Parts: sequence; structure tokens; C-alpha cells
Amino acid sequence: MTKLRQNKIGKRAGANYLSSLSLKQLILNINPMMAEGVKKIVSSRIKLKKIWSIVFLLFLISSFCFPLFPNGALAQGNKKVVLVVINNLSADELVEANPLFFKKLADEGAVGLMNCRTASTFNPYDTYLSIGSGSKAKAGASGGQAFNASEIYIDSLTAADVFFQRTGELAPRDGVVNLAIANIISNSESIPRDSVPGALGQALKKAGFKVAVLGNADSAKEYHREISLIAMDEKGVVQQGDVDRSLVKTDSNMGIMTNYDELFSKATELLQTADFLAIELGDTFRLEKEKRFFTEEAITKHKLSAITFADKYVERLFTSLSAENGEILLIVLAPATSEEARKNNNFLAPIIISGSATTEGLLISETTRWPGIIDNTDIVPTVLDFLGANSPQFLLGRPATILNQEAGLEYINNLSKRFETKSQARVPLLTAYVTFVAIMVLLTALFSVIKVIPKKILQSAQLILLWLISIPVAFEFFAPIKYNVLLVPIICVSAIAAFILLGARLLKGGPLTPIIMISFLTVSVLVIDIFTGWNLVRGSILGYCPNIGARFYGIGNEYMGILLGSGIIGITSFLDERNLNSKFWHLVVGLIFLFLIVIIGHPALGANVGGTIAAIVGFGATFLILKEGSLKKKHFGYILISILLGISLFVGIDLLRGEFGSHIGRSIALIRQGGITEVIKIIQRKIAMNYEGMRYTVWTRVLLATIVAFPILFLRPTGLLKDLREKYPNLIGGISGTALGALAALIFNDTGAAAAAAIIMFAIVALLYIIVDERVKET
Repeated sequence: MTKLRQNKIGKRAGANYLSSLSLKQLILNINPMMAEGVKKIVSSRIKLKKIWSIVFLLFLISSFCFPLFPNGALAQGNKKVVLVVINNLSADELVEANPLFFKKLADEGAVGLMNCRTASTFNPYDTYLSIGSGSKAKAGASGGQAFNASEIYIDSLTAADVFFQRTGELAPRDGVVNLAIANIISNSESIPRDSVPGALGQALKKAGFKVAVLGNADSAKEYHREISLIAMDEKGVVQQGDVDRSLVKTDSNMGIMTNYDELFSKATELLQTADFLAIELGDTFRLEKEKRFFTEEAITKHKLSAITFADKYVERLFTSLSAENGEILLIVLAPATSEEARKNNNFLAPIIISGSATTEGLLISETTRWPGIIDNTDIVPTVLDFLGANSPQFLLGRPATILNQEAGLEYINNLSKRFETKSQARVPLLTAYVTFVAIMVLLTALFSVIKVIPKKILQSAQLILLWLISIPVAFEFFAPIKYNVLLVPIICVSAIAAFILLGARLLKGGPLTPIIMISFLTVSVLVIDIFTGWNLVRGSILGYCPNIGARFYGIGNEYMGILLGSGIIGITSFLDERNLNSKFWHLVVGLIFLFLIVIIGHPALGANVGGTIAAIVGFGATFLILKEGSLKKKHFGYILISILLGISLFVGIDLLRGEFGSHIGRSIALIRQGGITEVIKIIQRKIAMNYEGMRYTVWTRVLLATIVAFPILFLRPTGLLKDLREKYPNLIGGISGTALGALAALIFNDTGAAAAAAIIMFAIVALLYIIVDERVKET
């Protein structure tokens, strides 16, 4: 393979993502009953041949886009990967220690932050398994129970003996075995997402590469050989290595610490034969486990010493590697940040990648599409890509690449601090905002039915409602501003929203003019931001956060809902305000809705699969209501066909981009491999995430407030809603469309409650606004 170029770590290795099976066959095989149902729905209403001809054509085009790659790559060239682990380390601690060689590596190589979230409640054991599995995993507290095969485990029994008792497998004489492998596999099977423990070791073994593991983080009474979770194969075996207690020593200043001389000697020996070597330095992990016995001053002192020892060891090891060792890729990473950083919601750990095959710059991957950020699931494909081995289809991550951008340890530390600040501010600000929206929805609904409410209070309620729907775009305008105090975003965002409200109220027009102006501004800013790389969405409190790691690119669920809701409400309000009901304007609206669907669903833009379905339902239902006056049974058939066409189109686009970079592409790849079983897993995962989302997201409060508000509104005189429908027919139709879109978002998005609430927020505010406006005119 050639050396690393800018924006590339290694040559892209072949991967057997999909066979030439067409998308039409794929979907019909997955759910033939659904396809038959579609035929029945449309058979009596539309020209079936034309529709299915279009569907078949799109599926056929998509099927030809499936990349076909050679299978079973074998070990090639003289390349080696050395992965050095310094656990429980934050970027701030690394910079504070001022490690000279790490700084040199970061300046001359690539540097970034790695999200270290796992599939379960965070613990340092799961982080190792997530790295080695290439997917979010769950190991459990026993994951560090690894031993040299010849090491005495108990009495006269060796670890190999115990391993055979527990698994029925023979251990290699010079190998390392994880005695908790059965429990690890069981824990992995308990999570809905595919996670294969030992994916890296298995892939390297299959390709003919030799794997080794070295070092431990043992304390006086506990075994901590979690490093085995990165290098082991699916049976819990590492072909060669050393993790026993000979690699630690007792020091009068440090206590139990790594024996770096012994570790260096073993590493140079193993690198004579190993193609991949994972090394645990151990001291920072050991200190974190024992910190309750140390004073704060002692913890700081020992942490700095541990980083200094690590720095000198890596320099010594890297310097010793000569051309005889082959082309080297050195990866220095922390599987987890420090406990102090995690308390501040910081789950981004430093990572440095260097070697003769790298260029200097900033790490990024197709998983994150975020300069300076990669995911812990990216390590496996990065290693396999460099060595030239195939990546299993179930991997969530993608190979890391390098952006030609000046970086360094200080740069990623500043990046880390900014994300930490946002993460700390996100929960209180989001909670306060959503709660305020829910309260105002309920209060305004009550105001609309209580006859004795003064006119000024009603007008104030209208202003507050407009101010609240100005907040999402105000958060985007505030996104580039740096801050360290929570009061700054509160004051600034409130002021920006107030300024937007003032501008909307000063515009001349009818009662719907402020809603139109705020909605159009929101849509415009979001569309521009999506086309320019999601920078405002990423920086917004309402956007996603790399510390959370649920999403790294695209529009996200909250802003997807806001775009859908503001788009429908703004356009339908505009039609009513200007009394535009001609076929020409219906065509214009249809094209705008189609444009927004593309914005939300395109893999290079919004990249939101569940949002695509919600957008097709919401925009499609609204368009049909505007055109036909109401929804009919046949319209649901149109919408279903549109969903199939839309998803098929975006899958084809994703494939044309050269790889399964987005969520939908990877889902199709997994379905192709796992069939109906994978479909069931995806459904289970979405149900589980929706359930958790409904329980824990604050957006549920808006949904509940809306559900309570609607019956209150029906207490009004029955003629009111009829009058509103006659006065604002398009807006009322739009409100119906957003309700259907919110329902689709609730069902098909991973965190559907947040998406649904964001969609319905603009609709309920617009409805309450015009109801209160009628009351103001009455008083």
C-alpha cells in the first residue's frame, strides 16, 4: 500500500458490503406483505404500472450502484501498527503535563479527540471492548480477567486450563486468554445493537496478520488486563503477548507502577513477529482506580509523573523502531477521559496518530464528519485499512482520515473545553426552554377559554409565544460565540430572540405576519447552515453534541423537527395571509416541500432517515390537504409510495458517494448481511431508544402539554374552530400535516419524542396565537 496522503489514512481496503441483489428484490424479500399491501392500496386508484415502473427503475439504478469489492484480503507488505493506551486521560491533563514527545508527535502527525461513549452506563471497561469491537459494546466489570496462557490462575491450574474448562477451547502456548469471554459475549448480546467482541483480532487473524498484547493496569489486589479486549479474537484469545505481573514493580514514590524497562524489552521482542501490538501503560488507569486513597495534591503529582513516564516510554519505543520493522503506524489514545472530565460531561479523550505513513493535521472520519473528532468505533477500521485487511460489515466506525489543518495538543484542548462548556450548559438551558414552552402552551390554552382574562395579558401571551418560537433560530445565531459562564447564553439568546420578535412585530401585514417572518427566518438559516456544513446546528444548544455521541453530522432530530414545523406553518400562514390558493401556488409549495425533504434526507446534507419519513408524511399530507381540501384514503397510498421512493433514492445517492457513509447506507448493508434478523434488531433498537427517549427527554413535556391543550381548546364554543378553518384554511391544514409528521417522527426516529415535540411546537403555538388573537379582537 501507498503512504498516507492528506485526508487519507491508508488505501481504502475492499469490503464486501453488498452483492448485486437489487433494492427492489431486497425490499420485497424483507417485507413481501408490505409490498403486497401497497399494491392493494393503489390498484384501484392509480395507474399501477406507471408507479411500479418508476419504483423498479429507481431500485434498478440503486442496485447497479452497489460496490463490489474483492473478499478475503490477506496479510500484505511490511507494515505494523502499535497502539499505546494511556487510560483515564483528558486533553487538559495532557497539555498541563507538557509531554515533549507527545507534543512532537501531535505536531508532526495527526491529532484529535475520540468520543469514548459505550453501549451502557459509562465505565472504563466497556471503552476497551468498544474499541476492539468497532461498535458500541458492553463488557462488564470482569472484562479485565485476562492472563498469559501459562500463568498460574489458582493452585496448580494455569489460565489455559481454566480457559479450556470454560470454553472448551485450547489456548496457544504463548498466547493471552480472557477468562471472562463467555460473560462478555452474554453482555454484548443483551444490547440491541450488533456488537461482536473480538472483531479486530478476528479480522486480523482471518487476514493472516499476527496480533500481540502487552501490559496491564493491575493494582495490589485486582487484575486489570482490559487491553486484551482490544486485541483478542472472537474466542477471547490473543495469539501472543504478556500481561502478567512481571510487567509491574513497586516504587517508593509511585507505589505499584509499570516496569517500563521490562515493557520496552517485551515490546521490541514482540514486534519482531507481530503485525499489530496493543500496549497498556497502566499507571494512569491504576491511579484512577486508587485515587480515593490519595489527596488531591498527590493525585495531581502522580498523574503528571505517569504522563511523563508514558511520554518517555513512547519516545524510546518509537525511536527504536527502524526500517527493519517496516512501515509503522503509531496510535496513542485514551480509551476514556479522566473521572473529573466525565463529571463535567466531557467524554472526548485525546488521540494521536503518527508514523512514517501519516501527514500532519487534524483527525476526522466519515463516522463524525467533524474536524478534530473521531469515534472509538473508528479505531478498528483505521487499523484494518492501514494493514489492508477487510472490515466486517457490522462495524459502526469508518477509517480515520487527516485534514490538512494546523492542529496540536493546544488546539484539541481548546476544542475539548468548548464542547465541555456546551455540554454543561445544554441540559439546564434545554430543560428551562422546553419547560417554559410547555407551561405557556397550557396557560395560553386556559386563557383562551377564561372570559375574564384582561386584554393586556392576552397580548403579552401572544408576544411570549412568538418569542419562544424565535429561540431555536436565536440559538443558531449565538452558536459561534464562546462563553464560560451559563449566564452568557441565557442573556444573549434571550436578547437575540427579542430582537427577532421586535422585527417581526414591526413588519406591516395581517395577524399571521410575525409567525410567517419567524418561520421563514428559521427555515432560511437552517437551510443555509446545512449547505455550509452544519456549523450553527453543531454549535447550538438545541443541536447535537460530540460528548453525547448519538449524532455527529446532519441536521439532528430537534432541528429536523423545527425545520419541518416552521416550514409547514410558515408557508401555510403565508398562503392565508396573501389569500393564495391557485394551482400555480400549489405547485410552488409542492416544489418547496420537495426541496426541504431533500435537505432533510440527502446523505450529504441533513442525513436524517427517520426525519425523511416524517418530512414526506408531514409535507406530503399538507400538500394533499392544500390541493384536495382534505386527506382521503388513496392519499395514504401516495404517501407510502413516496416514502419508498424517497428512501430508495437516498440509498442510491449514498451508494454513489462511494461507500456507506451515512446511517441509511450502513443499515442497508447490515440488512443485506443479516436479513430479517437484522431488520428485527433495527426495530428493537428503535423501540428501545424511543422508550428511553420518552422517559428521559424533556421534550416529552411539550408533547404532554399539547395533548392536554387540545381538549381545552375544544371547550371553546363549537363555532370557533369552524370559523378558524374558514378564515385560515391553509394554516389549519398545515397544523393537521404537522400532527401527522410528528406522529411519523415519534415512530421512526431514534429519539422520536424530541423530534415530534419540535415539529408540533410551531403548530400548537400558531394555533394558540390565532385563537388568542380572536379573543383580543373580542375584548
